[in-house]
Amino acid sequence: MSPVEGFLNGFLTESLSSIYNKGEDIYAALKNYVDRQRIEYYEPYYKHITCVVNDEYDYQNNIQQINGGPVIINSTYNWSNVTERTLFECQTIYSLFPFAIYKKYKEIDTNEKYFYPIFLNSNNYFIENEKGFKVISENILNDVRNNKAKIVLFFPTEGYSGSNLPHYEKDLIIIQSWIDEVNIPSNNVYYIGGNLCLEEVARNDSRIKFNCKGISTFETWNNFYQYSDIKLEFKPADVKYLYLNMNRMPRRHRLIMLLKLADSGLFNVGRNSFNLMYGSFVSTANHYCWEFNKEKEYTNRLCNIGSILDEYKVLNIDTDTTPNLAINLNIEIFEKTFISLVTETLAADNCIFFTEKIWKPIIIGHPFIVLSGNNTLALLKEYGFRTFDKWIDESYDEASNFDIKTDIIINNLKKFNGMTVEQLKAIRNEMKEVCDHNRIVFGNIYRQKFCFPDESGNNTIVMGGLSSVGCRPVADILVNIKKTWA
Repeated sequence: MSPVEGFLNGFLTESLSSIYNKGEDIYAALKNYVDRQRIEYYEPYYKHITCVVNDEYDYQNNIQQINGGPVIINSTYNWSNVTERTLFECQTIYSLFPFAIYKKYKEIDTNEKYFYPIFLNSNNYFIENEKGFKVISENILNDVRNNKAKIVLFFPTEGYSGSNLPHYEKDLIIIQSWIDEVNIPSNNVYYIGGNLCLEEVARNDSRIKFNCKGISTFETWNNFYQYSDIKLEFKPADVKYLYLNMNRMPRRHRLIMLLKLADSGLFNVGRNSFNLMYGSFVSTANHYCWEFNKEKEYTNRLCNIGSILDEYKVLNIDTDTTPNLAINLNIEIFEKTFISLVTETLAADNCIFFTEKIWKPIIIGHPFIVLSGNNTLALLKEYGFRTFDKWIDESYDEASNFDIKTDIIINNLKKFNGMTVEQLKAIRNEMKEVCDHNRIVFGNIYRQKFCFPDESGNNTIVMGGLSSVGCRPVADILVNIKKTWA
């Protein structure tokens, strides 16, 4: 697989900015590849999807605003050299919507219906954006009012919106205020986000009138076919065999989980990683833990444990050197551990956000405990997966608060820590049936949700990529909207 094919199919081997900056040859290769894929696979399904970019939009001065922004090229790219043509072509060529027909507004036929896409690139997009829909041209707003156009905001790569997390719990209210400011019909506005609770949150809030769609798109971040024949075994190599807990990005709930592991004497019996953005656990704990619990004494105790963790110095147990560890599976560290302790990207109320973190143990056949929003396991079961309630107290999935949730997880690990390696191996043998079942379910979802038939008729042509805005599930939502567009 070439770097171009790898990128567009979700298996990135180098940073996108590096690929882009190699020049016209890579650019042309990407364009040719996407054009070929569009003609052979995408067009039969999505030839009626038209997306419009505003002719009057000032890309240079509104990079972070409506209908534009550094959604694909790395943020370190020199934006002073970006022209409207370059940005427009980057958005249409680099996998955002390789299936769609892109037009400037002036190219739209009189009776042609179209989508006006807004690609979000920042978690703070809503609270920091003071202009909202007022930057959209009046021509396009009039088309929305006349049911000729629909505005679609895309942010399936993040799940903050709709949750109760500070700064994000008002995202949907802000969108509604933008709609009301420009006096357009709410039913012609859609928000497609990564929070799978989005629809329920909107349905339960009478203030929200527009359409919300929660969607999972991270399944393609790891090449399922690459690991489909792996027969994972439990092969402990040292005392760090109980669990695998990878935390590439520092987040408050991950830090607290690590501190609780240390407080419970479990830190040294598992393999933990953590990226200390603030230099040490003490400083990171002070930054992330201060609002965890109103009882200052408890917070101080967690921070004090941070000084113990600082003595371990090096935590990174994943030696993978690819640009983004999220897109690679290190089989060896899974083999060495009994169970995955998955600390998902978000662990908040009104939020279920599936990323590659939960899919990795499922793809590889590793049992898991997941620290995430409530009802995560329940939703996995709805999808057809099985969990490990025969061996694990999974009441953490419905815990009344975060402290209780993490305590239940700790107690599970303590139980397993009291067993011998031979006992754990026996349990892993019992768990194999569940793991095998989950791999089959994942494979079926992967093929049905993301793939097109190849020349042999097998569903192996992946429509996904690291730019999850451009994967097939999102395209299918637009198709369904088009079908019901009266």
